[in-house]
Amino acid sequence: MEICHLSDLHLEFGQMECPQTDADVVVLSGDIHLGTKGIDWAAQFDVPVVYVLGNHEAYGAASLELLIEECRDRAELYSNVYFLENDSVVINGVRFHGCTLWTDFELYETPKESMKLARSGLNDYRYIRYHEKPFSPLDAREIHQISRRFLYESIVQAQEDINVVVTHHLPSREGIQLEYLGSPLGPAFASQCDEFSDLADKIAVWLYGHNHDCREFSDFNIKFHTNQRGYAGYEVVSSFDPSNKILISS
Repeated sequence: MEICHLSDLHLEFGQMECPQTDADVVVLSGDIHLGTKGIDWAAQFDVPVVYVLGNHEAYGAASLELLIEECRDRAELYSNVYFLENDSVVINGVRFHGCTLWTDFELYETPKESMKLARSGLNDYRYIRYHEKPFSPLDAREIHQISRRFLYESIVQAQEDINVVVTHHLPSREGIQLEYLGSPLGPAFASQCDEFSDLADKIAVWLYGHNHDCREFSDFNIKFHTNQRGYAGYEVVSSFDPSNKILISS
């Protein structure tokens, strides 16, 4: 199977034509467009598309939980778009497990301080609403814990030999760019999900986004890949490749 992986297209900053691809599946790992607009954009592909939410889709939405349901409903209008939030789907014998993931703020083992810094330093906690109140780092941490358990149990229970994990937030500190290592906001971007090493034999690749980078690396015996565009006209990742393809055995 060949996968075209795209993330952080941020179409709200500048449009991008839907790339032509001969990949078997397209994976969009969040921050594609505001609200449900990314679902409509994804439907232009003529191959199956796996889509998970980033954080930016929820900016200005009535609430995060309502947006998740709206995205589910919107994706059901299209035969080729699969929206995943703590859910999985089998495509051509490969099971895709997906969620936004968020973070646990444990990267530096100082969660209280990290959550305090994130609350004051990130727009997520100004522009996202959750259950009729402003979204908080504690909300993000609780959602992360639920999603992390879901991913682990879903992979354990999967009957398929080949599994692909799709998240928006980083599942390994190794994905943080060198210039941001040690940043006080690092725990708001990445969590160290090394318990998944137990399942490494079942995971072909883990696809993520969020930090506006393009790279491939391995950590705790799992291959990770990201291919992010960034902010059009402001901060585009120079190595972003809209025609990229990842080959996994199937």
